[in-house]
Amino acid sequence: MFEILESLELKIFFKNNLFSITNNSLKISIDELINKSDDLYRKTLRDYELYSKKFEFDKFKDNLCKEKDRINSKFEKTIDFIKFYKIMLNIIVGISSIYILYNGFQDKLLSFLIS
Repeated sequence: MFEILESLELKIFFKNNLFSITNNSLKISIDELINKSDDLYRKTLRDYELYSKKFEFDKFKDNLCKEKDRINSKFEKTIDFIKFYKIMLNIIVGISSIYILYNGFQDKLLSFLIS
């Protein structure tokens, strides 16, 4: 953990994470600092790595939005596909019902029409 304090760049991230660990109050006991030192160390290194790689949040956000739009598009196509087959199933069931009713009442209908 002491190598963090030797580097000027890491000091900045260390101070920011220290501030966040203290819940923005800047009051922390030595015991708390010792208990949270591993977490503080990991967060500082992670933040520095993100900074050193020049992580672009705007680019990440754009890629995330594109992926979300792609998934939503697939989901909408699936919903449209299901709606289409639901309509087709209703038409088939309706035609089948009419056919069954017609065949069942065909004899009675013919006798009614003839008499």
